[in-house]
Amino acid sequence: MGEPGTPLAYTMRHGTEIWHDGAVAAELSAAIAAGATGATSNPSLVLEAVDRERVLWGGRIRALAADRPGATDTDLASALVREIAVRGGGVLAPVFEREQGRRGRFASQVAPALYGDADATVVESLAIAASGPNLQPKIPATRAGLEALEALSARGVTAMATACFTVSQAVAVAEAAERGLERAAASGHDTASMTPLCVFLVGRTDDWFAALAERGGGALDPSDLEWPGVACVKAAYRTYRDRGYRTRLLVAGFRRELHWSAFVGGDLVLSITPPWWARFQASTAPAPHAIEQPVEPRLVARLRRAFPDFARALEIDGFGIGDFDALAPMVRTLRGFLRARHELEGFVADVLLPDPFAPREGVGDPPAGRDSLQE
Repeated sequence: MGEPGTPLAYTMRHGTEIWHDGAVAAELSAAIAAGATGATSNPSLVLEAVDRERVLWGGRIRALAADRPGATDTDLASALVREIAVRGGGVLAPVFEREQGRRGRFASQVAPALYGDADATVVESLAIAASGPNLQPKIPATRAGLEALEALSARGVTAMATACFTVSQAVAVAEAAERGLERAAASGHDTASMTPLCVFLVGRTDDWFAALAERGGGALDPSDLEWPGVACVKAAYRTYRDRGYRTRLLVAGFRRELHWSAFVGGDLVLSITPPWWARFQASTAPAPHAIEQPVEPRLVARLRRAFPDFARALEIDGFGIGDFDALAPMVRTLRGFLRARHELEGFVADVLLPDPFAPREGVGDPPAGRDSLQE
């Protein structure tokens, strides 16, 4: 993947950065060899990595438990998440060194249960950042998360806000980071290599309006439902460029080829899982400046008429910070992260206290069904 002339190599040549979305070391190495310059993870992707490397991580859990006899399953799950992040940071270290800290980071998400606690988010984020020079704390763009993002930026920590679905969220993230960067500079921090990121989950924005359509939204052509996320990302991108924010957009959570091809040429990041990487490589290269092509105005007008929430999602001030925690896609995404973390703790329990009557091929029982493993 990523040979000269392929669609993703073409994407990178036109200024759009590619990251790997996942926590399996071998896949990250392959992505870096193909040109990826960073990696994102989340509780579901960490769970996938543990599930696919069960013997390795089962052994590490037993070793960690032996070293920390008083540790709970929650403590050991946190330690496991940190070890996976440190491993990912190590794989990316040559990129980080080559790019002088501007690229080559591995994003590790804070415990999802902290989504409403700014102070605890800051504490865990500082611990993540202290675990490796290129580890980037990743926090949800909730009200508390934005407060934590500003505080971390003010301390000189390059952080990432995730679970953005609307233009107003993306703007709030950038504004929080700008305030923090200004405070950091005033305190004497070198902010030149600090690159805050805002993760826009484009597919989950589409999921939001597809669900509303199933519940009786306005009359639409079915193909219209492929565009809400693209329209919002393009609007957010224009706002970032016009306002000169130092935060960059990172697009993830792909559902279709359009979620790649519509953004080529943008000064942003696309974080791609291996299955989507393979699909994109089999596609036809899009227009070199696709990011500049507006979504068809009549289509946008139909979506606005059909969904009041879409009209709000597209506006800079459509939702206030107090609205973010209750947004339908935010609630659903946080529920998925919490579920994955609970399953990880269940894996720890199965390793340390296995069912003596259950047949086993590996270590621990297979995780139960869960929401999409990618963003």
